[in-house]
Amino acid sequence: MDEVDKGILNNDTRKAFQIINNKMKEMVGIDIDTVNTVSFETIKGMINVGFENSADKYIALGMLLKFQGYLCKSQQDISKEIFYYLISISAFNEGFKDDDTYLNNYKSSIIEIIDEIQKYELSMEESKEIFVAYELLGKYDKAEDVLYEMINKAKDKEKMKKLGIDFYNRLLNKNEDDLIKGNLPIEEVKESLKDLI
Repeated sequence: MDEVDKGILNNDTRKAFQIINNKMKEMVGIDIDTVNTVSFETIKGMINVGFENSADKYIALGMLLKFQGYLCKSQQDISKEIFYYLISISAFNEGFKDDDTYLNNYKSSIIEIIDEIQKYELSMEESKEIFVAYELLGKYDKAEDVLYEMINKAKDKEKMKKLGIDFYNRLLNKNEDDLIKGNLPIEEVKESLKDLI
């Protein structure tokens, strides 16, 4: 994607957008107009058709939309920047769920995106995607922070508490070393679970 960076540096964002669109058609089988006009659920249906494991396509989509968001940011189009970054996170989440071997290679990319969009007020669904991403990345303390933000903002607090209970129960099935790496030791997991029940 050096070509995209060169396009931005040379103030040729039109060319950079074209490169992203062409790569998206080639690697994922959809174009940017499709991303702009259909839901992510519809995109998932298009990507999953005929494939048992679509992780490659989801990761490619995540990276390309990260670049698309970056281009929008360079043009100071905040709403499109956020739009593409959020879909990028959703795509990465799907890719990581399909094949977690991608996690280490793309961890920094998704963290960069999250850092960019957390500056803005996000909806509950958007926050949930960040929560899922942090859990998949093994950043359990960050996932917990987002969880409590969602609980505090939620109209239906019981539904969010259920999400939290499920989260802590999943963490109880992890080994202690993973929890320590994720900055959420087993004692804190048990205590937080007790608080929600």
